[in-house]
Amino acid sequence: MKRKTDPDDAPTRFRAGRVCCENGRWFFSTREGPIMGPFDSKEDAEAELAAYVLHQKKLENFGPKPGDPDFSGEADAPSDARPHKTT
Repeated sequence: MKRKTDPDDAPTRFRAGRVCCENGRWFFSTREGPIMGPFDSKEDAEAELAAYVLHQKKLENFGPKPGDPDFSGEADAPSDARPHKTT
């Protein structure tokens, strides 16, 4: 997974040792903590890891970012759910 400071054209890299085998079943660990699996083969685990990283990248890029004109720093909520000033 790329870091926010990596250039856009930098290749996606996978950390070594994220895929492991236990009792003939394959797993991969995530940066977020959970261990995913089991998978029948190392290739299956690596393919699922690649899909997981892609999904996490899409989540990271979702929504406005600081500096964007629409960024308020607050979670989106219906306008009537925000406190109103009464006069």
